[in-house]
This record gives sequence, C-alpha cells and structure tokens, in this order.
Amino acid sequence: MLSFLCLAATAAFAVVSTGMAFLTDLTPTTPGQAAQKHGPRRLQVRGDRPLEHVVLANCKSSSSAQSPQMAYYNGAPSGVPNRDDVTSDVQRGGRQGWTGGQVTGRFPTGVAFTATITTTSGEGQYAGIGYNGYPEEFYCYQKTLKGLYKLDGLTCDGVYSCNHTAPPGKLST
Repeated sequence: MLSFLCLAATAAFAVVSTGMAFLTDLTPTTPGQAAQKHGPRRLQVRGDRPLEHVVLANCKSSSSAQSPQMAYYNGAPSGVPNRDDVTSDVQRGGRQGWTGGQVTGRFPTGVAFTATITTTSGEGQYAGIGYNGYPEEFYCYQKTLKGLYKLDGLTCDGVYSCNHTAPPGKLST
C-alpha cells in the first residue's frame, strides 16, 4: 500500500512503499523556468544525494598528535558521523596540510574520495574539487567547523567542506 506525504507545497512529495522512499521534484530547474515534474526517483542512492558533504578535517589527540581525517555526511555537517563514514586513511603525498595536490581518503565502505585543494582564499570561498567515483563532482569550500566531532580520543575541526553546490560561474555536472 502506498502512502503519500506532502513535504512542502511547492517543493516535493515523498511516496513511501515497503520502506523505500521516492521523490517527485516539482521545483524549477533554473530561475524563471516553470515547475516541472521529475521522478519518481529513489532517494538515498549514491549519485542522487544533492545534500551530501565530505569534510576534510584536522584532528588532534589530547597529546596534540595530529591526524587528518575525512568525514562523510548525508546532509549538512553536524555532530559525530557514522563510524563507516569517517576515514583516517588519508594519503597527502608527503605534504602537510590539504593544499597543493591531490589528497585521497579510503572509507571503510571501500569508497575513495579524492580532493584537489588549490587555494586558501578565505572562509566560505571555493578552494578546489573532489571526486568519489560517482558521476557528480564535489566542489570544496574553505569552511571552519571548530570541534565538529570527537571520535576515538580525537577532536576534529573541519577545514574544508565539499558538496555538490557549484561555485558562481560554474554549472553543476
């Protein structure tokens, strides 16, 4: 049996059937364009997660030992992520910090995320690009998230937040 749930009058409707969620998007795809019906399409499928973020974090132990981590969030970064969504297996090519080349982290799920941070232009500013093997690229922004999470005796501060929001002047893929 299907049940319908109105999420917002002009935004979307979710259809729930046997535990699977679907989305019918009724929002305009570009400014000034009439609303169009898209869907149904399954939610929570990689490649269909417009709000997902990968945070590049600097973590410290109580003895000030440093450890780079990447943390995956299915929505806005907040709190302790699921343990399978955090990796300390971050390869920075011998560099300190996140800038100047490719940085790759492999998550316990087997997914690898590679970011290329090319600039440190200021809080909230575009800093580089990221990929996780799925078609949609990530755009990384300098974003200070002090004390974002604590895990395994480490306190982690977000430094860059990567998501699917393209910087001004670039179309999302």
